[in-house]
Amino acid sequence: MIIQKGQSDGLLLPISLSCLALDVSRSGYYEWLMRSEKIPAENGESSDLINQIQKIALEFPYYGYRRITAEL
Repeated sequence: MIIQKGQSDGLLLPISLSCLALDVSRSGYYEWLMRSEKIPAENGESSDLINQIQKIALEFPYYGYRRITAEL
């Protein structure tokens, strides 16, 4: 996001002014920030699991989450 890039480049503009300039609410920015920190890295086990789920879903498009879980 533009605000984080500006801060990492050493820009000393407060978040409130950055949000105002970009027409973004502060609460929306902080919600986005918390959400982006919770996203797991796409490597290791989580990546393997995602790939397995996608493979099953493509092979059996009529399967729901219960059948996909059973296939795992």
